[in-house]
Amino acid sequence: MSLLDDLISRARKAGADAADAVLVDSAALSVAQRLGKPEKLERAESRDLGLRVFIGKRQAIVSTTDTSPAMLAELLERAVAMARSVPEDPYCGLAAAGELARKTPTIDLCDSGEPTTNLLKERARAAEESRWRSRRHELGRADAGWSRSTIALAASNGFAGAMRARITASGRRARRRRHGHGARLRLRDGRLWPRSRGCRRRRQAAPANGP
Repeated sequence: MSLLDDLISRARKAGADAADAVLVDSAALSVAQRLGKPEKLERAESRDLGLRVFIGKRQAIVSTTDTSPAMLAELLERAVAMARSVPEDPYCGLAAAGELARKTPTIDLCDSGEPTTNLLKERARAAEESRWRSRRHELGRADAGWSRSTIALAASNGFAGAMRARITASGRRARRRRHGHGARLRLRDGRLWPRSRGCRRRRQAAPANGP
């Protein structure tokens, strides 16, 4: 939050009447398996910074993935210059301090820890093997992945908050040879559940009082 507070303070000194800034830090790991062999192993990490400045009823938004001092100075200069040159927007602006929420609910959005690559490979393998236990021979691949993100937001009206989320999921994307219907298998409550687009269409076509 100190980075965002400093950026907002510098924006005000540069001529902005108000400002807010957001920082998104994320990472993701995914594996895929097809026909019993690994097909994909990917990991991605990113850090994105966004700044919005207000001058009267004009606003400008800029963003960067480079948080070095030189880039932040350029980002501030660019944002203020853009805000001075755009048309007015009568509806833009931050909420008044009295309109901010003082209490927020605690939401459980985080899985515990980061799974290992071997664990994700095992989940992808289990998802693909479930295909062979079904009566229909299907083509496709099995996936397992994990992602985490942290989002921090601060504004010159006094708001400051952050949220964290971690999600782990696995499943398979498959296609039946004869009919071309898509099917997915999702892991829920420790069990693998099939989801077929063909079945979903049949449920939608059933009468309201049907099964």
